[in-house]
Amino acid sequence: MKKIFALICIISILLTFSACRKPIIETSTFTYVEKGEEILIEGTAGSGNSNNLGSANGGSNENGSSNDAGNEIIELSEEEMRYKPTTLTVTLYDSQKSIYGFTYNTTENPIKAVIQIKKKGADSWSEYALNSKKALYFDSEWQIFYHYISKAEIKLDASSTYIYRVCDTGAQKKFGKYIGSEEVTFKTKNTKSNSFSFAHISDTQRGSEQFGLSLSKITDKVDFLLHTGDIIQNPIESDWKDMIDNNFKYLSRIPMMAIAGNHEVNGGFKNYDTYNHFNNSIPPQSSTASGYFYSFVYGNAKFIMLNTNDLNGNKLTTEQYDWLVNELKSNDSKWKIVSLHNPLYSVGIWGSTNNTIALALQEQLKSIFAQNKVDIVLQGHDHTISRTYPLNENGLPENETFETINGIEYSKNPNGVIYLTNGTTGSVTRGPENYDKALFKYATASKEATWSEISIDGDKLTVVVKHYDLGKESVYYKWGINKS
Repeated sequence: MKKIFALICIISILLTFSACRKPIIETSTFTYVEKGEEILIEGTAGSGNSNNLGSANGGSNENGSSNDAGNEIIELSEEEMRYKPTTLTVTLYDSQKSIYGFTYNTTENPIKAVIQIKKKGADSWSEYALNSKKALYFDSEWQIFYHYISKAEIKLDASSTYIYRVCDTGAQKKFGKYIGSEEVTFKTKNTKSNSFSFAHISDTQRGSEQFGLSLSKITDKVDFLLHTGDIIQNPIESDWKDMIDNNFKYLSRIPMMAIAGNHEVNGGFKNYDTYNHFNNSIPPQSSTASGYFYSFVYGNAKFIMLNTNDLNGNKLTTEQYDWLVNELKSNDSKWKIVSLHNPLYSVGIWGSTNNTIALALQEQLKSIFAQNKVDIVLQGHDHTISRTYPLNENGLPENETFETINGIEYSKNPNGVIYLTNGTTGSVTRGPENYDKALFKYATASKEATWSEISIDGDKLTVVVKHYDLGKESVYYKWGINKS
């Protein structure tokens, strides 16, 4: 019976998404028209209009919504709750143009989904319509149901402070009360600056509480988050709500650039989960059913985000591999950073010397990474903490020369690629297994709520691996690369 049910689920998914990815991208990507400091969304009723709508002060709860007139919490009925936004995320849709992506979900098809946004101190809001689409989901019993995803991409001024909220003004008119998120203070950054920082987080899975503890120490210190997959334990909507909604006060005000891990397709169900919760600029070569690959530039660094759910014979598909090679060869950024979920080199069971996927990825990628001078590869999946020596195109370690700057040891122009795992930012911890000790500078087990803060300042890249427990933030390792 389980096999029959799984077959029915897969057939339903294929029928639902038989149009594949391209029509979805075409209908959910807006055309932009510049107009002064504001960018309007062309051809969408009500977009770009500045309206004096008052202020939605206060917060929201599971069965309520911020009152448009003040701090009072308005209780929502079961029907009204179906229009309330959930799982709100922000991304760097086009960092070089300061365009941010927004995504949220609702149970009911929005009547008029909008983002209302203004610069801090302004009296009136600018309103932008979101494009909404029906999407397939699983509930906690693996039953199919449908939600609606709403997405927008909005150009904002760099180095500015905004206040925004997402809501349904159509539902507000229908029910006579505000139905939307609480207000969020959001600070944009200078995405062309060569001095910035980000946090590498991974494998949050069952640990929304540990994720929140980590975010409480990270959010105000870095410019964006980079998640290398296994955001949730299972591809069911309750897991997404647990991970994102429980951490709304952090994730609503900092961009998170994520890729899918194996848990986003747990059970073999490829139901577009990552695409349904994030708004990234996805190349046409990428499918979206099991996650997707993409790239972005921030300052003087190129970030290449790979999808290790999209494999053929345990290697990247031809489409993804060819795209990757072109991204590496056409890049002129000082720093090249690759991210993927399944590791090439790590000290856990998934990156060990006898793991078939790791060995296949090594065979396919180690030489092109080294030949194209990739600096670091950020990996997940193993829930351990490790750092290789610089590895050459044959996967062999190269000697390093070090210099100490402000108490931190920097590798001077390393002649190879350094592969990292930075632990679990969730609750599932693991330790080193069978691995080749000759390849690794350090290896240790991860504790809960572990992450790394990575800063780039011109010619220097600095990595600080951290852990948070019992109200105390601790440092595992500090090191860096100096390319001056």
